[in-house]
Amino acid sequence: MDIKNQITIFGPVNFTVTPEHIVKALTIFQSFNMVPMPFREFDANTGRMTEKMAIRNTNGLAIFFHENRVDIIAARQSEKLPVDSLAYIIENIIQKITSEIISKSNRIAVISEYFLPDRENIHEKMFNLLYTVKDSNTASDWIYRYCNRDDLNGHLLNKITELSRTQGELIEEDGKITYFDKVKSLIDINTDQNNQNLRFDAAGITETIWQLHAILLEKKRCHSVMDR
Repeated sequence: MDIKNQITIFGPVNFTVTPEHIVKALTIFQSFNMVPMPFREFDANTGRMTEKMAIRNTNGLAIFFHENRVDIIAARQSEKLPVDSLAYIIENIIQKITSEIISKSNRIAVISEYFLPDRENIHEKMFNLLYTVKDSNTASDWIYRYCNRDDLNGHLLNKITELSRTQGELIEEDGKITYFDKVKSLIDINTDQNNQNLRFDAAGITETIWQLHAILLEKKRCHSVMDR
């Protein structure tokens, strides 16, 4: 079950909380029935909170405009978004972003956060597999994070995977509270953060996002096999 899927495009963004920019954003994405959602963000340069702008709809889509990046997020809305919400974002939103908001980028990230399927003794199996622990006393909370690097068309890639035991309460739409105890996976595929050159043009942004999306899907497929 997906919790959140996200695409982040880094680069110069000229969007602020002004009537002009709010109207422009709502016009660009009018087919998605977006509404404005101002938010506050800490500015490390000034040491103060600054007003920023986001737009969202009731289907779980949201776009956050920061000073140096745009976050496109698909939250958990299983009945209202396609199963592969990342592909939906790429096909329907990215072209609007690159033509109207951010046409050059120095860095791109594709992120997916989701629960592994429930299976018998899933916590013991994952904990033993990751840590090679053979006794049955699995830690109540655990987290495993690793990162490796790769090359994509001359661009250095970071491939980050994080697996953790997550427990809590889930409030359903009808108000019912359900306790959950699951294994959560987070996959973050992103280009090198140290390269500040605006090396991706509009076409390059879209092409690279599709490539990162394919890498992420392969990692998710491997996880679905690993936990059996």
